[in-house]
Amino acid sequence: MIKKFNVEKTKQLNKINKILSVFFKKPIAVNQVPLAEVKNILVIDFALMGDMIMDIPFFKTIKRNCPNAKITMVCMPWAEIILGDQGLIDEFIIFNGKDYISSSKNMLIHQREIRSALTEINKKKYDIGFEPKGDLRHTLFMRYTNCSRTITYNYTGGEYLVTDSFTPRDETRHLIDEKIDLLEMSGFKIEKDDMLPRLELSDEWRKYVENFCIENVLEGTDSIIGIHPGASNRNKQYRYYPELIERIDAIIDKEYLYFVFEGPGEENIVDEVTGQLEKIGRRYIRIKRKVKEYVSLVSKCRIMICNDSAAGHIAAAYGIPALIIFGPVKPETALPRGQAEVMYVSHNFNCKPCTLPECPLGTEECIKSISVEEVYDKFGDLLGKLIR
Repeated sequence: MIKKFNVEKTKQLNKINKILSVFFKKPIAVNQVPLAEVKNILVIDFALMGDMIMDIPFFKTIKRNCPNAKITMVCMPWAEIILGDQGLIDEFIIFNGKDYISSSKNMLIHQREIRSALTEINKKKYDIGFEPKGDLRHTLFMRYTNCSRTITYNYTGGEYLVTDSFTPRDETRHLIDEKIDLLEMSGFKIEKDDMLPRLELSDEWRKYVENFCIENVLEGTDSIIGIHPGASNRNKQYRYYPELIERIDAIIDKEYLYFVFEGPGEENIVDEVTGQLEKIGRRYIRIKRKVKEYVSLVSKCRIMICNDSAAGHIAAAYGIPALIIFGPVKPETALPRGQAEVMYVSHNFNCKPCTLPECPLGTEECIKSISVEEVYDKFGDLLGKLIR
């Protein structure tokens, strides 16, 4: 079973679960139809950008099993931006469930937005509803949707809220496999061809990348190293990118240039990286753009170096070799998968995996203990395989 929930929040959710179980009666699936005849499917998922890439096999499997179904996804804005032109989702309903239903207090504050979202969702009926994470708060939200059959995991309880609640398999370690397990336990047939996330650029975004290359005099340039030094929280941010770049510079050809990707709140750490590149006289382009532009420009990289963040998943889904530096998360849970080589550096600690936003020990040893030499050696291995 994957440890993916904050321990303190899980304790709170368990208390809420006991209270809710008194007031709700488990629904019974009605009008259940064969998968091939399913017309409408609802998926509720408020996860981060990297998780959206890992959702691709989940949606491909649904599409293969339910070829006549229209899939509606209730999600954060970036889900539509990333998955909107992949031919997997028919309708997106944007709702900030990550914040609005994160606590009882927020549910009260944002009850108008919650009702509005449910009104939009319930304009049609769904044969199946999925909440693939197994989060009690999201499962409670799904209870009020117009779904004949509702499916989730019982990580935080809520078995009485849905028609089908499954216990995660002990042997499953990766988040992609976990979601595929949920489908398999629900009666879906699994195909190996659907198991790798793959991203395709639409004609519109391919043209955007071409124009970007023209504007920046990059035509014919395919020796680009992508670096994303940031991450969703501080625990995941490797601090030694400037030193790493200095070492890497000694083993790469001079025609290489760098794309340095910058996300929200990452200005300082990106400043350190670009400062080092200027110091050693390397050409670089700082990529601080809207999500779709960011995602599209990753496709130009020949190799990617990053922390446990969306950049690695995006690169792998394009078939770009990647080197990932893992801090509090175990690689077996979230290592990007793709058609190209993916390597990683990670140290084992008894406190891993850690789902807390800050290191409870105050040491951040899981990320700080990784040496520049280790990452440099791995990069050399990856680069060697790339140029063979």
